[in-house]
Amino acid sequence: MTLQRVSNLAELKAVNDFKEKIIAYPTESVFGLGCRVDKLEIIEEILNLKDRNIEKGFVVLASSLEQLKGIVDFSLLTSELKELLEIVNYPRGNSPYSPFDDLPGVSREFKNKFLLAYQRALERLMPIYKKGYLIESVEHQEHGEIIGVLLELMLQVQQGIFSIPDDKRKLEALYLACALHNSGQGITFLLPAAKSCPQILHGKFATVAVRFTQEPFLVKLIKILGGALVSTSANYSGQDSIRTADQVAQMLDTDFRSYLADQVILIDKPVIYDPKLGVKESILVNPLSTQTIKKLEKKNIGIIPPQGINRNKQDILYPNMDIPSANLAESVLYTLMRFCIDRTFTVYCYNVLSNYYEDPDVEHNEAQLNALMQEVTARYQQR
Repeated sequence: MTLQRVSNLAELKAVNDFKEKIIAYPTESVFGLGCRVDKLEIIEEILNLKDRNIEKGFVVLASSLEQLKGIVDFSLLTSELKELLEIVNYPRGNSPYSPFDDLPGVSREFKNKFLLAYQRALERLMPIYKKGYLIESVEHQEHGEIIGVLLELMLQVQQGIFSIPDDKRKLEALYLACALHNSGQGITFLLPAAKSCPQILHGKFATVAVRFTQEPFLVKLIKILGGALVSTSANYSGQDSIRTADQVAQMLDTDFRSYLADQVILIDKPVIYDPKLGVKESILVNPLSTQTIKKLEKKNIGIIPPQGINRNKQDILYPNMDIPSANLAESVLYTLMRFCIDRTFTVYCYNVLSNYYEDPDVEHNEAQLNALMQEVTARYQQR
């Protein structure tokens, strides 16, 4: 059978039975396979094509809460979480929000204490920071001094932000980080599955994975298909992700189930972000409060993933870890957020960085630093 290719969404819409097909389409960083979320027979075909375990469930790609009726249990979503879901995942660099804005789920108490710590950190670090120079030009010993001051400030922060109860502080910091996340890498949220949610969507879990998108191409695709989509990477389960339309075609052509190619329409466009930007697959977050998780446990639907960041944790905590940016304020902002979310992780990483800058026998350059930070985050996750 011949794989049908289209070059844009207008051509897709012109295909008579496109809503009854598997759509292979570019996402932020990889190619995905999807269909309307209510097309259960087609979803089963995707399972077959990917050789995917049904217990894993699927990501649901949506552009509004209304598209999730019957899939997500809205009674277990707080008003703050509903508001947050509507303002995340803007295109890279286009988020209109700042820590000074009133953001969903971030209380006035947290915001005031956070901004006070933020201001104090800037006041302490600015004399060290060479005015008029990019941070890349700052001597390595001054990098180390900045790291040392950050560690000292983080410990002082405990007297302010850390007076807020632990669960509440971590959740508010997580909401703040999600609202400000601006790299183009999507955030997928684990939300309570509705009683009517098909098991093929949530698998063995009591939650269903939902990614709300503001990306214009994906928003238009959802609109054309008439509702939320299931979304999964266009590769065999457990294998490397596919990043081009030609790779999708090759996978289907060489598979012994190549007859399935007849069920697929391939949108022949590049992924949304150039691979050189390093945008990865989505961050997975459980944003539910402890109280909501307890209510969900009573429903005994399935496994509840841990509260917080469940996948690609480093990608929401890592930005500016090494303070490479000319924007010192942004670096301090991320430092405070990651400290509130995971204090142990932050102190651990900065201690490693401090030792790195103080070691005269180590070559100090951007490539070495990036490699060190990747190693640190991987090592910490294995602890």
